[in-house]
Amino acid sequence: MSENDKKLRELFKQLPTEGPSMGFDDRLMRKIAKLADAKERKKKASRVIFIAVGIIGGLASLTGLIWFLFNYYGIELNISKPSWATLEFELPKIEFPSMLVILAIAVLLLLSADMLIRRHRFSKREKEKHANLL
Repeated sequence: MSENDKKLRELFKQLPTEGPSMGFDDRLMRKIAKLADAKERKKKASRVIFIAVGIIGGLASLTGLIWFLFNYYGIELNISKPSWATLEFELPKIEFPSMLVILAIAVLLLLSADMLIRRHRFSKREKEKHANLL
């Protein structure tokens, strides 16, 4: 060991070994509370963003599905250009195979059930984490 290390070691031995200052616990708890609040706000913001992206993605996929079906089956909307006085248009008769409709409904129901199950499991896991911290 060098001489400087020995001097430093002696100086540290001479330092008083008192406990933390009187307000240390309060300050520490306030800092922890601030960090916990910031983390919770960040979680909420990310959850809102996730929900918004999910809604936008769902609407985009629904629009894409409708567009695909109209193009695949050659369905055209015969909408005349509206004049300022009247709005006239005719909707064509649309016939979809029942199996396709049943399949689309089944996929929608399965995705909805999956979302609900995941949300329930996530909230259950969060409650267990919170209970373990206490």
